[in-house]
Amino acid sequence: MMMKGAWLALLLAASSAYAAGPPDKGTVLAAPCAGCHGTYGASPGRLTPVIGGQQQAYLKKSMQDFAAGKRPGSVMANFAKGYNDEQVTEMTTTIAGWRWINSSHAPKRSVKKPADHATCAACHGETGYGTAEGPRIAGQARPYLLEAMQEYQTGKRDSAAMEMFKGLKDNDLNQMAAYYARQK
Repeated sequence: MMMKGAWLALLLAASSAYAAGPPDKGTVLAAPCAGCHGTYGASPGRLTPVIGGQQQAYLKKSMQDFAAGKRPGSVMANFAKGYNDEQVTEMTTTIAGWRWINSSHAPKRSVKKPADHATCAACHGETGYGTAEGPRIAGQARPYLLEAMQEYQTGKRDSAAMEMFKGLKDNDLNQMAAYYARQK
């Protein structure tokens, strides 16, 4: 009798998935992202960013920058080169529509607001949730945020808007990364 119940459950699950229809093109194109960025872009990693729920324009620009060699990342550079502009738009639109899930890699204790908060808030919003000009940084992993800021500081990531990092000390970068990682 137990075997019949298991088969019935499997049959019902399969028929439900079939009734919903095949996944849309963006979902199919975004499926490989889960290998590094986690299911629905909710990264479990310390150096891999959360992408689910991120702004679509930022995701698209990131893919374009990886493909053009303007942003470091050998895996992402190779990955990004495999898609045309239409596919990148479909994929990033799908990913942007997923629910944001904060990284678990944030400091346990509270962190005071950085002195340069107003500069960050101009593009990333007062809470770090992002704006039309800048991506969400609140809830990203602290190690990822620190690495990104260091890449801007050294010029590995090319962005005129991020020139502000060139004059900051390591303590400033650590405080910023910790602060925004704690924002939920």
